Amino acid sequence: MSYIAIRRCSSGAVIGSRVFTMRDEAEAEVKAWSEGAGPAAVAPATPAIRSMTRRNDSDGLARVLAELSKTYTEVMADLREPGHITPPELEYPHGVDICTNWVPRDVINAWELTPAEREDFDYLDWDRIEAGEDSAEFFRYRGDLYYLESEGTPAFAPGWHGYLSDSFFSGVIYRFPVDEYSPRTHDGDVNYDYERIIVGRYISIGDFINTGR
Repeated sequence: MSYIAIRRCSSGAVIGSRVFTMRDEAEAEVKAWSEGAGPAAVAPATPAIRSMTRRNDSDGLARVLAELSKTYTEVMADLREPGHITPPELEYPHGVDICTNWVPRDVINAWELTPAEREDFDYLDWDRIEAGEDSAEFFRYRGDLYYLESEGTPAFAPGWHGYLSDSFFSGVIYRFPVDEYSPRTHDGDVNYDYERIIVGRYISIGDFINTGR
């Protein structure tokens, strides 16, 4: 994962940013900026956050930075939403807690997005997508629209297929449900339904403790 150091003026507008491969380098940059004029913060350099920075989306960045500044108690309170079920047979290493209602939802195709929603994903090549030369899929979770990408298979959560971090210790995690009508392939492997998706939130307690937050 890479990290982005964001410098803002008192009104919240972005006046500078820089991407680093190491978190401590980004934090050093932020510390130097903070000693000057204006607030600064570090965030994961996800495509969505980079897009917010390029577009000077002060409201979007304010929400992200507010999430990053939450205490452990506040994050855990957010995760304990009604309908949360953690199957006892699923044991996650590294002190990871996952909250989900295990209800599959439909994967959203690119053509289903409104023009306003497309603007939030301006880093995608919409001309190639419309020409059928590329594709993009999305999902909705807690009222927000997410691009169905992944930062890799989450080794910290066996059985889940992908995740999107929104802080150093938490984010959105997803898995595809087993196909109800054809649960096995001809080779006997598990057959997943890639037109639906199960979504939840994860928090890595171990990472939380290690950061001292």
